[in-house]
Amino acid sequence: MWLKLTDDVSTSPKLGGLSDADARALVFGLWAYCARRENGGRFTLEELPAMLYATPRRARNVTPQQLAAYVERGLVDTEDGATFTVHDWHDYQPDPHSAGAQRAREWRERKAREREES
Repeated sequence: MWLKLTDDVSTSPKLGGLSDADARALVFGLWAYCARRENGGRFTLEELPAMLYATPRRARNVTPQQLAAYVERGLVDTEDGATFTVHDWHDYQPDPHSAGAQRAREWRERKAREREES
């Protein structure tokens, strides 16, 4: 699965105040986890230990403190403090099923063009 980022994500005011470690945890830990799981950007507190990201010394997981900072900055939404959703996930990440359908459609069109050119 792919994770789509806008070309201006590095200058986002919401990310600007995060430490490098917290930004790394957000992108490579939380966002990548959600993309791999194809969970629509939704997760629970119990899933934090599985949200791993690399650091120079070892792999780490997203912490409850980091998650609280993401909620405070509006990067993650919660209604009950136990379940969470990445803010605007569906605005940036395609539905994995429709993305697969699009890739299959593009493959069929490419193959049809190749047959016509032969």
